[in-house]
Amino acid sequence: CACHHTFILPIAYRISREFNQTIQLQLHNGLLRRNLEEEAVRLQEKERQLQEQMQRGDLLQTEKDSATEMLRDASEEKALLLDAIGEGVFGLNQRGYITFTNTTALTLLGCTEADFLDESIGQFLFQDGTDSEDSVYRAIADCFKTGVPVHNMEAMLCGKDELVLPVRLSCTPVAKDSGVTGGVS
Repeated sequence: CACHHTFILPIAYRISREFNQTIQLQLHNGLLRRNLEEEAVRLQEKERQLQEQMQRGDLLQTEKDSATEMLRDASEEKALLLDAIGEGVFGLNQRGYITFTNTTALTLLGCTEADFLDESIGQFLFQDGTDSEDSVYRAIADCFKTGVPVHNMEAMLCGKDELVLPVRLSCTPVAKDSGVTGGVS
């Protein structure tokens, strides 16, 4: 009968349209699921890479800590050796500025390390109006220029509270690949 067809056709059309929408939604849902799975794999890879970088960072930090400890130990050993000499020792850079001192030098002159660091050795040579302090300073400068050590120069060093101490200075150049970088006096 025709009335069943007119009633069934719109329902069939509506069911067909809903079925197509369901299929399209299922396809879209499958595509989204696949995209999510791919994104999850990418994120897992990124997380793995981040973990590797963190492990490398931890390893580098451990190596840095170890190198810092070795450097600290070497520095302490250098200080012990310099103190064991029993004589005052100054380290100088190329310009004649003090880069380190040992405890004996500090004790003899009644100064602190801060009094000396980054100061010119010439500042501590006694100024009596003679050429002796200039000749000592020139001898140190020549030592740096030529790379030849100088020994047993008589000089007067100034310390705290107007202390003037007669000393015999020697200066041995410290050389690296490119030449003299300073000296020990």
